[in-house]
Amino acid sequence: MNPATAAVNSFLQGHLSPPLSRARDFDMDHDVILRRIHELELEVQKLKTQLASGGRRRVHVVVKKSVGFVLTYWTLLSFVVAIGVALYIKKAFNVDYFESYRSIAASRQIADFHNKLGQDLLQRQEWAAAEEAFTRALTANPSHAGAGYGLLKSRVFKPVSGEKVMSPRTEDTMIAFLREQRPDDPDLDMLQALRYWEQDQKAEARQAALAALKRKPDFSWAQMLLGHIEMVEGNLDAAKSWDEKAITSDPGNANALGNLGFIYLLTGDFDGAIEKLQRASLADNNLLQFLVLSDAWRMKGQYARAIGYSRQTARMSQDETVRTSRISGGEWFYNHLPESKDDHTTWREGIYASSINRKEALCQFAFALDLALTGDTAAADKAWARCRELDGGLEMDTYCLNKIIATITWSPVAPSEAAKQWLTGRVAELKAK
Repeated sequence: MNPATAAVNSFLQGHLSPPLSRARDFDMDHDVILRRIHELELEVQKLKTQLASGGRRRVHVVVKKSVGFVLTYWTLLSFVVAIGVALYIKKAFNVDYFESYRSIAASRQIADFHNKLGQDLLQRQEWAAAEEAFTRALTANPSHAGAGYGLLKSRVFKPVSGEKVMSPRTEDTMIAFLREQRPDDPDLDMLQALRYWEQDQKAEARQAALAALKRKPDFSWAQMLLGHIEMVEGNLDAAKSWDEKAITSDPGNANALGNLGFIYLLTGDFDGAIEKLQRASLADNNLLQFLVLSDAWRMKGQYARAIGYSRQTARMSQDETVRTSRISGGEWFYNHLPESKDDHTTWREGIYASSINRKEALCQFAFALDLALTGDTAAADKAWARCRELDGGLEMDTYCLNKIIATITWSPVAPSEAAKQWLTGRVAELKAK
């Protein structure tokens, strides 16, 4: 190596070596930094991954706990939501959220009321009124099974369109159909008993009524009918027993009270008769009750009290509204009155009154008697003429003759001379036929 080259190398070594050393150090630092940056990036990525995983777990836990709470307290939450909705509707629209439910409950109560009324009317044999009550029950609650069934029972004796009387065969068919649906219903036994009674099948009617009592021992309707059957047959002791049972079962049974009052009249207990008949009239006004009351007061000799009732019956029996109403409805059987205090057989006879004309005739005759006994024989003649115009048949003749004789025999107050002459004249007229 020449001296010049050597000098140059020497210079370069002296002056270039340190910077190259620093470059190598820089390269080393740069690698370390890059490695550490990479490690930091890895750490950051790891942390991100952990954070993301932890967030999902927290969300999962929150969702799981929320669903569990809802499932656990579903009923409470539903109730709270419903209350909230109800309050909102009430505030926003002024509408009661529960109004429809209250309306349904009220309709059911109304239906139950009319159904109960219909059942009561059914047992009083007020068929048209019972039908109306059951119809109203079904209007309030169309799904009321009891009312629907009651409506069918109320129509058993209702004539079909264009007819005035239902045929017995149709009645039997309807009862048989109803019995298929409810074989243990005592009402059907009673409807069958009435069907037999209408056809004068007394033995069958009695058996049907007894069958009703077997199903329902305290059935006042059946007990009353059995009492009526015994009265018609003149068995007053048996009739009294049945009527007393009917009143025990149903203290408001006006028919049983009226029948019991009439039995007291026939046996001479006029005060007992009046008490029972007045109770019956308070329970249910009936033309027959007032007529029997006039007889009781007349046979007690209190003619002024008697004429108050007989005048009322005479007027009511001419009123067209009354003539077609339940007040004068039903079948009457008016036993003959005893013609002496020892007479225990005359009451076995009597007169049936189903038509309104015959019922008015009975009322007019009672009024005529009381008019004569209170001194107005001219008015008595008019009432008597009206009685004969309505019914002048043999049964009515026998009934009128019996009542005149019983009045004279039982009354503790002797009739006036004018009244005696009037009574004597009627007796002669009736016997002369």
